Parts: sequence; C-alpha cells; structure tokens
Amino acid sequence: ENRCNLVQKVCDLILSEDLDTEEAEHLAACLCHLFSHDLNIITSLLPLQVSPETIEESMGRPLCVLFDNLVTLPEDDHRRTPLLILLYEMRNISQQIGYHLLFFLKATSYRNSSEDQDTSALLAYRDLSKATGNKDFVGFIIKDLKLCSEDDPRVLSWIIPDMYHSFPKQTCGNTDLLQLLLERLDSSQLHDLVCMVLQGSLVMFDNSSFANILEKSLSWETVEQMFLWQLAKAHEIPVDCCLSVMPKLKFTSYAADVANTHGEALSNILMMLRRESPTEQLLRTLLLREFRLEDPTVVTILQYWVQRYEDKMAKLINDVVNNKPQPSPNKRKRAQSTKASAVPLDQVLSHLNHLRTACGGRTTCGGTTFFSLETMQDALQTAQNGCGDAQKKKYSDLFALIEEEEEEPQPEPQRKTGRGKSARKTTKGRKKAETESEEGTSEEEEEPEPQRKAKSNRGRKPKGRKKQESESEEGSSEEEEVGKRPRKRKKNNQVGSDSE
Repeated sequence: ENRCNLVQKVCDLILSEDLDTEEAEHLAACLCHLFSHDLNIITSLLPLQVSPETIEESMGRPLCVLFDNLVTLPEDDHRRTPLLILLYEMRNISQQIGYHLLFFLKATSYRNSSEDQDTSALLAYRDLSKATGNKDFVGFIIKDLKLCSEDDPRVLSWIIPDMYHSFPKQTCGNTDLLQLLLERLDSSQLHDLVCMVLQGSLVMFDNSSFANILEKSLSWETVEQMFLWQLAKAHEIPVDCCLSVMPKLKFTSYAADVANTHGEALSNILMMLRRESPTEQLLRTLLLREFRLEDPTVVTILQYWVQRYEDKMAKLINDVVNNKPQPSPNKRKRAQSTKASAVPLDQVLSHLNHLRTACGGRTTCGGTTFFSLETMQDALQTAQNGCGDAQKKKYSDLFALIEEEEEEPQPEPQRKTGRGKSARKTTKGRKKAETESEEGTSEEEEEPEPQRKAKSNRGRKPKGRKKQESESEEGSSEEEEVGKRPRKRKKNNQVGSDSE
C-alpha cells in the first residue's frame, strides 16, 4: 500500500507538470527497475479462483496505479499525454507493460461491469498504440498477446474475448492471432471459448475468412488444427467454405511420414459432407480432386452418398458425364461456372472405377443396385462412347458392367420356339417352300375356268386334284423331315383352298 501511495504522488507530479521526452526516458527506466518484480511475476496474474473479490486483490499492485490514472482521465484531457509518453518509454524497456495494461483493462471491466468504463479502457490501449508512433495496430496487438501467451497463457485466454469484441476489424479472421491463441490453449479454455461462441458473445472468424484460415492452418500442429475445427463447428461454418481448399489437401493411407498429409482437415470435411445431401457443385468439386489409389477420401463419401441417395447420385453423375450446365439465372455466369467446374472424363472414370472396386467389382454397392440403374447405365454408355481405345482398355472392368447388363439371356424367344409360335426357317426349307408354292400357283393359273367353278361343287373331285394331293403329300413328307411347322401350315392352306 505504501508503494502504491508513492506511485500516486509520482503520477500527481506528472499530471501537474509537463514531462519532456528525456525526463520520460529516465523516469521510465527507474520505474521499470522498481516494478521488475511485478512485471516478471512467477505466478499468473489471474487468480486461481476468478471472482470480483480476487480480481480486486490482483489489482492492488503499484503498476496498476499508473494504469488507473490513465483510464480515469477523459479522452480529451491533455494531461493524458505525459502518462502515455511515460508508458510508451516503459514498454520500450519492458514489453510486458502491454499485456499488463490489457489485464488491468479487463479486470476493471470485470469489476465494474460498466459500459462507459469499458469504453474508456479500450481507448486507453488504442491511445498507447498511437503514442508509439506505429500505425500498425494489428502488429501492436499481436506483439503484446504473443508475449502474453508465452508468459501467462491463462491471462491470454481470459482477455482474448474482449480483444475480439473491442477490435473486430483487427482481430476477426486474423490467422496469426488465432494460431498464437490455439497453440497455448488447453481443453478447458477451449470449452470456455466454444461456449461464448455458441452464446453469441464471441466471433473469431466468419465464412468469408475461414478458407484463408484453413489453408494456413495446414502447417499447424495436430492439436491446434483440432481446436480450430471445434471452433469452426461452434461458428457453424458451412462445407462450401472448405471446397476451395480441397484440391490442396493431400493424404496417403498408412504413410510413414505424415508431415505432408492433411488428415485433420480431410476427416473434418468428410464429417461435414456426410451431413449434406449431394449436389452437383459438391460432386464436381470432389471429382476434381486428383485420383490417388492410396487416398480413400473421395470414394468414401461417394459410397456413403450412394447408399443413401442412390437415384440422385446416379442422376448427378450422369449430368457430370454429359457435362450438363448447372442451373443459373444468368447465362453468362452459367457458362463461366460450367467451364470452370467441368470435370475431365478420365478423372470421372477413375473415381467411378475406384468406387466399383470399393463395391467389390459388382453392380451392387453397399446393398444397392447402383451401377445397374438405368440412369447409371446411360452414363456409363455415354462415357464409353466418348473414350478412346486406350481409355476403353484402361477402364474395361468398369465398362464390363454395361456388357453384363446387355448380355443377360432373354427367355422370350426360347419360350416362343418351344410353343411353335416363332420357329425359324432353314435355308433349305425356305427354298423348298418357295418352289412348291410357285408350282402350286402355276398349276392354278393353268387350269381352265370351268374346272375352277367345278371345284366349288363338293360332290365332284377335279381332275387336277390328285396331282395336287400327291404334291401336298410329298411336300408334307419333306417338311416333316426338315421339322419346320410353318411350311406345313402354309401347304395345308393351299390344299384347303382347292377343296373349297
């Protein structure tokens, strides 16, 4: 308490008299030496049990007297300038001044719960940044918080929500700030942040900035990436924000060196995709991913969707194979989108062939008849027609699914043959039938008119009838030898007409 009173007297002198730069430098060096114990505290500034009483106790240090005088003065009070110059010189000597000031501002807000007081505190930190002459406020914040993360991670997790809330333009979506925070967090501190995000009191990034964060996070440690995905789920980031990064993600199953693999990002994107219904945009993005046999990412989600959206997946794949444009109200945008998202046929076939292999090489896939669907058969047929000889040979097993469908035996012709309804004529039988038919026709034409009239009398037998009957018997015997019934029926019809 005596030390605090002495510091207050120093502050009164500073406020009553102008302090030039040289005097500020000497005074700052003396104060930093006197406050060395407070600035290099071994334990955390944050009490073990956070409460208004314990926070009030933590603010009883002599250094906090300087901060309190700065905060209580109005923004337009000219007496704030000497204090800002003094704190600036102290920060040059001991950089811990920055995050100690942030802790004091947060503690003041927590103790008073006053909006006006909180606003004044935030202006004090911003004014300190201006006093340094550095216009890079973002760099000023990150420099202080980085040192805080190294010296006192508990204080960092406690003050970081206020930093995001007070300076959203400088902090929201900032990858460097997010990384230095995640590399120092533990599971309980992460849970606090997730709860604040779900409550709506904390926004650390949005949909527009997440793709950039995700791309830069690929080089982070596994724990940092997993914490990032927990925060992404809390922010309800849609899977569309991750699609632009998909082609850059690498993975190899059972790889000895995992430094160049991105299993953390891919596994979380798969979890997001499994909650989505397949669309043409999602399917095209997945098929544009480079095919690698040791990468099960694409085939996994394809098989998952096929088992649940069989007909829809067949239609979407057919549209991709036929390169049908996506529906868009603007024709120019539709043309640009189609050109940009067109998937090479060879790449589509490679992923489909991988899906066939994952399904065991059958037309069924996960209990479905996916490859035997009519839409899927049309897609495979279209793809086969658009392939060269090398591609047809390369994907012969995939195109064999079409051949199996076409070569299935059709029982109808066999049943008709057994019943005697559609038996084929042999070449020899057809020739004999035609010859006999011509002979019968010529004989009928050579008969005189009276004989034709006599045929209608049932009691008389015409002269040429014996010859026709003998020819009919010879033709019948020949047809029985050949075994063709249609000729016999044809010959019997001719005889019947003569009897009439």
